[in-house]
Amino acid sequence: MGDAERETFDDGGVVARARDTVIRSPPPAPSSTPPNARATRVDIDIQPGAAIRLGPGVLLPGTPYRVQSWLGDGAMGIVYRAQHVELERTVALKILRPEACGSSKLAQMIRQEAKNASRIGSEFIAEVYDLGSLSDGRVWFTMPLLQGLSLREVVTEGPLAPGRAIGIFRQIAKALASAHGNDLIHRDIKPENVMLVRDRGRDDAVRVLDWGVAAIRDDAEQGRGSVAGTPYYIAPELLLRIPYDHRVDLYSFGCMAFELLTGRPPFQAPTLEELMSAHVEQPPPTMAEVGSPGIPAGLERVVRACLVKHPEQRIATAVELEARLCEAQVEARLQSTWDDLPLPDVDHDRRAKLASSMPDPLRRSGVRRRRWAQGLAAAALVATLAVWAWPRATPPPANDDRIETLTHQAHAAAARVAFVYPLANDRDGATAYNRVRELEALSLPEAQQRALALREEFATTLVRLGDRYWHRPGGRTFALDYYFEALVFVPEHPDATAKMGASPGALAELRSKAETGRFTQAELDAVAPLVALAQPDPEVRAQQLDALQQSDDVRSSTAAALATLADGDPQLVEARKRRRTRRPPVAVEPAAPPTPSPDVEVPVEAPSTEPVEPAPEIPSTEASRDRAAATALVGKADAALQAGRLDAAEGLYQQALAADDRTAAAHAGQSRIAFHRGNYATAVRHAKRAVRHAPRSGKYRMTLGDAFYKSYRYDEAVEQFTRAVKLGHPGARERLDKAKAKATAG
Repeated sequence: MGDAERETFDDGGVVARARDTVIRSPPPAPSSTPPNARATRVDIDIQPGAAIRLGPGVLLPGTPYRVQSWLGDGAMGIVYRAQHVELERTVALKILRPEACGSSKLAQMIRQEAKNASRIGSEFIAEVYDLGSLSDGRVWFTMPLLQGLSLREVVTEGPLAPGRAIGIFRQIAKALASAHGNDLIHRDIKPENVMLVRDRGRDDAVRVLDWGVAAIRDDAEQGRGSVAGTPYYIAPELLLRIPYDHRVDLYSFGCMAFELLTGRPPFQAPTLEELMSAHVEQPPPTMAEVGSPGIPAGLERVVRACLVKHPEQRIATAVELEARLCEAQVEARLQSTWDDLPLPDVDHDRRAKLASSMPDPLRRSGVRRRRWAQGLAAAALVATLAVWAWPRATPPPANDDRIETLTHQAHAAAARVAFVYPLANDRDGATAYNRVRELEALSLPEAQQRALALREEFATTLVRLGDRYWHRPGGRTFALDYYFEALVFVPEHPDATAKMGASPGALAELRSKAETGRFTQAELDAVAPLVALAQPDPEVRAQQLDALQQSDDVRSSTAAALATLADGDPQLVEARKRRRTRRPPVAVEPAAPPTPSPDVEVPVEAPSTEPVEPAPEIPSTEASRDRAAATALVGKADAALQAGRLDAAEGLYQQALAADDRTAAAHAGQSRIAFHRGNYATAVRHAKRAVRHAPRSGKYRMTLGDAFYKSYRYDEAVEQFTRAVKLGHPGARERLDKAKAKATAG
């Protein structure tokens, strides 16, 4: 196929040449045209206008940027080297091509690329500095001038070594996780759109580019909007013109990873039609079959798991992708220069295992963490040998309960946003940091591993909160406070240190105050905005921010920053409108008790007479439990989950458990969220707790059975589905038969 060839499917969508982007508008009505249908030629509708001429030395009209030199051309835009006249900062300037002056569609794509990149706010995605348009209609934006090579240029020199590839792949996975967490789907992951640059003295720093064809998740799942991709890397569901989700990016990643490891993409064909058909119908070859027999088996398994045709059977999330890459790295004993990246946000046990088995980072800071992990592993080995040599050395069950109790209390404190500082109105309340320190003081290998996993988890959460506000007007001060707290948990966290270089003395002082509780009331009042800004529910966040702005305990400069931040947040603006238009409640006579939510357990007589084990006592996280508050929070969390707002739902479920840690519905909700994200071990753990607190609930038995089933624990799934059948849950019989078939086959 020639480089200049452009073809379309019969539905009229444009297919660019094999190495360029495919941009297909959806057909006006569903069609049965197969993906390898005959192609015809079309032209793109662009009406040229009177374009402003640009060249070396030209000041971009109406901007502070002066063009210095041409850097390259793309399908939609031209990239120049430019300099900010006053700041003398050199940037890359991307601007719509002159012949596209009259194309509002292409202008919108350039504008959307800048907005999408800014919205994601990940260090693995190039930051956008400025965005604007010229009088001729062309949209432009500026970003850092990246000095490096694209993966397309790198792979022309030969396949990547597996160790080097792992470090690059993990960074790409983190970029995709950030995008998907912001409900954006890239849709065009390929070697040309990934740059390797030198960052802070290190090579192979990833920057994922070209977010112009990114899709909003809701549009994708409902089949709205254009369809995009590149022939060598496009997912089958895009070719079949069916609703899709973020897993199209994971398929494209698999195609790209295959090529980077072997030197060729998984599917090749003499014509575009045959290439598209291969994506839909043909299994990918093994790496040995294409002449690359030396690829570690675990790494190849991860790539092939991305290349599964049906998205339901593909790797579920970018977080899960990174976790599997780490596990493949451990299995193959590979090392990379990026082994100090934060571990993926998977369940605690899996994360602790990774923390103790991942290879050593090459930087000096990583050596200290390595020795810590080695010490934990050695302690675990000694403890294991002691158990075998003298059974009475086995820790009593109370230790396991203590570890679980402290872990739960740490999560409950984090749900209240009491990570390092106690709440201003509860100076003696527990903090996540103090509970972690108590775990570390137990001197048990299991406790040390759990504490290490919690440190990584809380640091990651705080960095995520900081990233949320880093680029927002008025938000940078609060972002720095979040990063500072993250460094208390993980002093060398790369994402936090990149934004905030806290001195060792300042960190040591904050840790000392956190351990002793020697915070002044002024210090606690100063960090009160961090609690409000972390609230997942926009209405709660708006209410708390409004109260802070009117409080005499908040400095005027802080109140002004909060006002600027709130005015620029569409969610808060909408929440305030709802609060203003909501009518005040009308006094009525007391009514009968409200009907409980389907997720709230009420005592009912089970249809089965089979004895059900009682729920064992679990230590409460508070002296008293607020069941009413927990029930109300579960209702909000269920609504958020139903709307697909997983992060908001997760935060609300955590708050419900902080109010009453025996709320079965909140544990079940956490299980459903973990299940949706593909973290099945976490789903099992939460579902077990739901069943312990509500053993007569067939619904929670089904939840636990599903989690066991996805974890390949078919016998345990059979047991739970059997109990659900006896409890009269509809649909349990069908699941039971399916699980029995799997258990018998296994």
